[in-house]
Parts: sequence; structure tokens; C-alpha cells
Amino acid sequence: MKVSDREMNNQVDENIQEIINRAHEWRLLIEDGEPTDAEQKNFLRWMEQDPLHSQMYERASLMWKAINEVPDYELAQANPQIHVMQQFIYWCKSIIAFNTPYKKPIIYGGMSIASLMLAIFYLSYESPQSPSSEDFRQSYSSQIAQPLTVTLPDGSNMILGPASSATVFFSNQNRNVKLANGVAYFDVVKDTDREFEVSVDNLRVSVVGTEFNVDKRKTRVIVSVAEGVVDLKFPYVLNEQKTGVINQKTVIAGQRMVASESKGLEGVSSVSRDKIGGWRNNTLIYQGATLAEFVADANRYSVTPIVIDEGQNASISDLRITGAFDSQNIDSILDSLTRIHPITIDRSIQGKITLTSK
Repeated sequence: MKVSDREMNNQVDENIQEIINRAHEWRLLIEDGEPTDAEQKNFLRWMEQDPLHSQMYERASLMWKAINEVPDYELAQANPQIHVMQQFIYWCKSIIAFNTPYKKPIIYGGMSIASLMLAIFYLSYESPQSPSSEDFRQSYSSQIAQPLTVTLPDGSNMILGPASSATVFFSNQNRNVKLANGVAYFDVVKDTDREFEVSVDNLRVSVVGTEFNVDKRKTRVIVSVAEGVVDLKFPYVLNEQKTGVINQKTVIAGQRMVASESKGLEGVSSVSRDKIGGWRNNTLIYQGATLAEFVADANRYSVTPIVIDEGQNASISDLRITGAFDSQNIDSILDSLTRIHPITIDRSIQGKITLTSK
């Protein structure tokens, strides 16, 4: 009998789920239990059977370490269901302590500990998503050196920076914007029945009504608040890897926060409110930004692409820049940087400006 593609896919999904369950069971035994010599040998044999086994085990171990390293009060603030999961972890460990030697997966209410753990984990994890039903959907893109102001269906304003793009999803229940690239300033009309949410990769920015700036860079996103209060959600990061546990922080007017791929949500810092979204007035403001970040911004204003020559021994990408610059005079900014940093500008190749180390 011929097996359909759907049946084959279902079988593959079931096999992967079984591996995930088994990985969590092994983790409980090896790291929290008292395995016998025979069980340790069985574990090593299981790890060697398939590369996917070791991969899933590492992920299970990473997730539990991340949860255990987060203080209880932060877990409760981030998501009440995660606090429930923390209590469940303590329960699991207490059971293991009273059931050594550990001979088989512990069953609770017809579910193994691994399965129950995963069920609670999936309940606690929230990922950015578009509203299920859309009354309005529209994508917007701005041109080089030309910001774009958009009045959204609720009366809110979104100002896209040059060479930026975003997609808007609105319904009776949701107000969502996905910023694909670049920078955007939002002036949000208050609506207590519908949060206004901006998603940028794994970061979610939620407000009711406020003004804030979202700047997407290569490996991080910077959120600056001009008015009101903003909630940020981003996965906890452990050993430069995102976990499934969501961290939530609040940022108020006059503050900014960075969400980075390697560190997660970083500390809050103060910022002058009149400088937030300064690019709207043709002013690029930096405080310790890298040259690579400046070049990314400059390319949104320069018709001629600007590149950094990384072929030399001394990389200049990480040189730091502080100051306020006129975005309408990119060439002048580049020339001024050569007087501050060991940089040379090569304009000899038509259609490209190359920055190299002196």
C-alpha cells in the first residue's frame, strides 16, 4: 500500500517528538538524578545512535539551565505560566530525589515528566505572529534618502526612515506592524481595547498609546521612548543562544533599551527625548556606535553604496563614533571621519565608496 506524503510527514513529526521527549527524560536522569553505570552506558549509546539525539539533548539541557538561572520574580513578571513551570521544575527534582535509582520515565497523570514539561513550555512561549483575521494589510517601503509618513487605519502615524520597509496588519482585535528593515518612528493613538504591537524578528514592542522609535540593526534592535510606556518582550539568551523563555521589560519616556542576538534585553539607558528619532530632522545621532552601524545608516541616504574593506588585517568596522551629523551631507561626514579615525576613503571605483584602514 502506498504511503501518502502527509502520512510520511506525520510519522517524521512523531519520531522527532519522541526524540525530544526522550532527550528531556535523559536530561532529568543524567543531570538531576543518580544514574547507574548501566544507565550511563545506555545514555551514551543513545547519544551515539543519531546526531539528532545529541542535538535535542543539548537543547533540553540549555532550556533547563536558562530557566534555573532566571530569578523567580523575573519569571513571574515575564509570564505567570513560566512561574508555574519553575515550580514544576522543583517538583520534578523532588520526585527524582525520592525515586532513585531512576529506572524509567516518571509518569504523572498519564504523561511523562518530559511531555508535561514540554506542554507547559509551549504554553509559556509566545512568538511574534500576525493577527489571525485581518481587516487591513498593507506593505510600505521608502526610497533612499526619502522618509515616508503613513497614517494608519486607527489614526496613528508611522514614519519610515529612508530605505526602510514594514507591513501593517489591522483587525478589530489587533494592531500589528512588522518592521522588516531600517528604522521607524511611531506616534500611536491610544486604544485600551487594542494594543499596538511592533515586531522585529524575535522582539515584540507593545504599547497602548505612545511615541517611540524602533531602529533595526544587523544584530540588535534599539527601542527609544519619547512619550508614554513601552513593553518589550524578547527571549532570554544563555551562552549567546536564545532560549524559549520570554523576558519582558518596561521602558518609559526618556529611556532606551537594546535587544541583541547575543545578550537579549540589555539594561535601560537614558536618552534625551528631543533627540529620539532625530533622523526625522535630518540628524544622525550616535553615542558609541560602530563604524559598521554608521555605514548601514549612511547607505539609507547615499545613492552610491558605501562599503568597508574587510580584507585588511586591521578591521575598522568596530571603530566607535559619537556625535550628531547632517544626513544630507554624507560625503562631508565621511571626510570628517578620516580626520578622527585611521580611515581612508577610496572613490576611484565608479558606483562604490570604499572605506579602508590607513
